[in-house]
Amino acid sequence: MRKIPMRKCVVTQERFPKKDLIRVVRTPEQTIEIDLTGKKNGHGAYISKSLETLALAKKNKALQRALETEIPDEVYQELEAINKVTNLIQLAYRAGKVAKGDSLLVSIQKSQAKLVLVSSLCGQNRMKKIQDKCTYYNVPYIVVEPSVLDDVSYKKMSAIAIVDNGFAKAIIEKMKG
Repeated sequence: MRKIPMRKCVVTQERFPKKDLIRVVRTPEQTIEIDLTGKKNGHGAYISKSLETLALAKKNKALQRALETEIPDEVYQELEAINKVTNLIQLAYRAGKVAKGDSLLVSIQKSQAKLVLVSSLCGQNRMKKIQDKCTYYNVPYIVVEPSVLDDVSYKKMSAIAIVDNGFAKAIIEKMKG
């Protein structure tokens, strides 16, 4: 059995599996960035994905202390948007309003899919097939960081289709904002 890397949230001081946290990085150029891959160069701090923890981090300046620099409001807004998008996708998944696996392409062909989310780590052939189908059937698709889809289910997914119009519109709106 593989060892699961654990990290500590700078706000709650609780230990979580690394994939359950978001990494914020102070790069060597002294800029603050959100690192969804967990591999960017620089001094990193981990924060849990809950909106409550994010609000607490802003209030008590935990990220600022951990990274030893001022954190711009845009970073907090981006963290909040990531949390909201992830929550919407999880909600759609639990409500059964997604198509995945073999039913993904079928849902695009039958015009059931309202939005397709594809992991940037998706295989080249599958990515091209999904993009071609989405373009032909006029279904919007968004290439997302792998961590966005990893948070949806315990199973690894390279792509999912949102089949509910309300969820699709809300996800698109949150990703643009």
